[in-house]
Amino acid sequence: MEGLLSKLGEAEFTQYVSSFDIICFTETFLAFQSALDCFADFVQFSRPAVKLSDQGRRSGGVLILVKRTLENFVEIIDLTLDNIVLLKLDRTVFSSDRHVILCGAYVCPPDSPYYKHSQGAITSSISVIEQCLLDCAEKFEQSYFLLCGDFNARTGNLNNSLQEDEEDIHEFIQSELCGHRQSQDKIVNAFGRMLLEMCATCNLTILNGTCPGDELGNFTYVCSTGSSTIDYFISSIEIAEKVVKLY
Repeated sequence: MEGLLSKLGEAEFTQYVSSFDIICFTETFLAFQSALDCFADFVQFSRPAVKLSDQGRRSGGVLILVKRTLENFVEIIDLTLDNIVLLKLDRTVFSSDRHVILCGAYVCPPDSPYYKHSQGAITSSISVIEQCLLDCAEKFEQSYFLLCGDFNARTGNLNNSLQEDEEDIHEFIQSELCGHRQSQDKIVNAFGRMLLEMCATCNLTILNGTCPGDELGNFTYVCSTGSSTIDYFISSIEIAEKVVKLY
């Protein structure tokens, strides 16, 4: 959202946000993890934006808000990773048969100096997210996943979950099957392929372009130089049918 503080003075914005039970903000640009007074009715889980150089603003930042009425149904999994917030939501929150692992994330774009700062240890935050999911799947067996955020990944309208007759993930990614997702963004980049592979590995499905409210797979980033779909809602295939509408 390119800076949360600039929005907090808008009463219409805060009232709209407060109408939901769980909210995820990415690219907050916030340098701190302290609570925001305007969201006093929410428990706040966050990771601060990262300072990449002596000059310029901070990059990224993730904040998840959970209504205090749901506080006893939320467990922190990890608040130590850059631009990633991991929570476990009790199954009763979604009337599900399993607990849900909620991941709010911001992935720095491919040309970001963030990766240079990692000295080659990280080439894409998508790989970090995937490892988090695999670790959670091992630690919290019988759980579902729900991811949301800015992944800076362009997936076109490629299929996004492994088909039963596809034994090889890489072969599946290369097949570029279409038809089950709509998207106004027809471009696929390297991060997009990584995101698709993560979905196949973790049995996830991209909700953009498949649900009421986003039947056409609308652009999520629009500017004078171009438009793209880089922000996603992603879930375990088993709970995708619980989605009523994407706003």
